Amino acid sequence: MKRILLSFTVIFLLITINSSAQIKKGATFLGGNISGSIGKTTSAGETIGKSNGITISPVFGKAIKENLVWGGSLNFNIENYSLDSGYPNDEKQHMYGVGVFLRTYKTIRNSGFYFFMQGGLKVDYLKNDYAFSTPERRISKRYIITANCYPGIAYSINKRWQLETGFTDFLYMAYVTQKDQVIGMTTTETKSQGFNVGTSLSSFSSLSNFYVGFRILLN
Repeated sequence: MKRILLSFTVIFLLITINSSAQIKKGATFLGGNISGSIGKTTSAGETIGKSNGITISPVFGKAIKENLVWGGSLNFNIENYSLDSGYPNDEKQHMYGVGVFLRTYKTIRNSGFYFFMQGGLKVDYLKNDYAFSTPERRISKRYIITANCYPGIAYSINKRWQLETGFTDFLYMAYVTQKDQVIGMTTTETKSQGFNVGTSLSSFSSLSNFYVGFRILLN
């Protein structure tokens, strides 16, 4: 609860910062985000597990008012995990998704820096394939509908190019449906569904929600 209250406080401060209009109405908004992670698990000084992943999100949009952009995005993610601690197993994850968003910018005087706040809705499909040391194999499929918002910082290199960074899913609410199949001597199947509410601040040890990106503004 404290993290969520902190998140709303940060959002309020970003929105109330003194600003001047910079992004013109009618500008075309193009670009993309990229994020990734690399990790390892050790035991007794030896590496027993490794993980890596990458997420790429092309973005497009239109400035419907000064400093207000409406648009959409595509989401692609691949992640791999491996663990060998006497009972080796591997996991592969693939994700595909689409989303829509609304973003407002607040400039910081004439510094070339912007704060922005973005809210949106996205639908993702995830497939996880688990291979164990036993003959069993598990396949998990999920459909996730997420409403989220997050702050970020952008910098204008010139009138057309911007660099930016932020934490996706800073605050989020998600509806998840999931189907799991365990394939072995026999095949079993289970289904579940539910809601999740949270913040990416709940895990500072993970950079999976941190991204860098670029934007091109065509007036």
